[in-house]
Amino acid sequence: MLNDTSLELAALQHLQWEAEPLMSQLEENDFHDPECKTIFMSLVFDGSVLDPSATEEKLKQSYRWLNLITNTQYMGAPHQILHRLRILRARREAKDFKSKAETEEIPMEFIEKSKDIRRMLTTRGETKLDLAERIKNGVPKTPTGFKRFDDLCMGGIENGGIMVIAAMPGAGKSALAVNIAKNIVAEGKSVCFLTLEMSSEAILTRLMQSFWGETVDKVKEHVFDMIDMPGNFHPVMPSNDIDKLLSEAMNYLEADLFIIDYFDLITSKSTENHTTKLETISHKIKDFAFSHNKPVIVLSQFNKELEKSASNREPILSDLHGTSALAKDAHIISFLWDKSVKDSETKSGDDHLESRIKPNTDLRWLIKKNRNGKMGMVFVDFTPETMTFRESTDFSFRL
Repeated sequence: MLNDTSLELAALQHLQWEAEPLMSQLEENDFHDPECKTIFMSLVFDGSVLDPSATEEKLKQSYRWLNLITNTQYMGAPHQILHRLRILRARREAKDFKSKAETEEIPMEFIEKSKDIRRMLTTRGETKLDLAERIKNGVPKTPTGFKRFDDLCMGGIENGGIMVIAAMPGAGKSALAVNIAKNIVAEGKSVCFLTLEMSSEAILTRLMQSFWGETVDKVKEHVFDMIDMPGNFHPVMPSNDIDKLLSEAMNYLEADLFIIDYFDLITSKSTENHTTKLETISHKIKDFAFSHNKPVIVLSQFNKELEKSASNREPILSDLHGTSALAKDAHIISFLWDKSVKDSETKSGDDHLESRIKPNTDLRWLIKKNRNGKMGMVFVDFTPETMTFRESTDFSFRL
């Protein structure tokens, strides 16, 4: 194969939403499709395919280009796309040169062209000074807003990394993620919440409840006042397909945190077996986080064996659904566990946590993997009326 239009559109998608680092490395000849080459030059000179001040005919063309880019499947991180485009370009130029070399004597041109092709296939690396600067300054982290948890994580979630929050169905993982989002928004920052389970309205309602500490009825009554918060919150209902989900996420690259709710609902068009599909999905989320230097929280459930278990034992890493994929790719793996649930009580159902109002619910946020921090446990309290989590200060009943 000498060209791949889908790959070229994927590169243009990255350029449209976040020009660097691709813009400084891509060249016109990296594109083979004539229309893709035209779109690339438009991005180089105009910065965007959409020009609101253009003529009606040009505006229609811009919208068509934007539609092409927006509906392109996610095909990997910018550096991966660049490398694959350069391989295809090298093959095209090698074929053209071979045809020319068969009819002409051009030894010096052959040497120079060989150097060009080698350059295309060589990935640019960072210098030792670049790496030393990053070591000195440390990798930026995004705090969750829960102090004890952030202390264990040496400051929060690493930018470019994944944190998993896993729990039983209905045990509060979505509510906990919303509370983390609330803490980020309270700092004047932005969160993109990709929800595959709940509606955008339900997620936004929960955010306003936790932000203002009010009941759902109060939120409905004063929604236009409560919607005014310091930062930005984007509740998005994407497709379940991993490529379309990440393409949708590309529209919100200004966000400081991404939350995916939840891993088990994501699908892939791949014809591979279930285990390989989970690995592919996990790797693509990891590539997205790393290539855009964004922290990503992925919510997940436990495997069926733990859900069917009659005991309420403390969960371990092997209980995580899709553990072979997520356990390798995630920087932090945490579990939300209610130790107070009796062995005879059900641990399934959407309203498990939210429907129970007990004074001594023993909720524990466990860190079971921490690549750049410590293992540990944080006691948390939950108020169902306001969907609010907070770190516990009452340890008496837990002793």
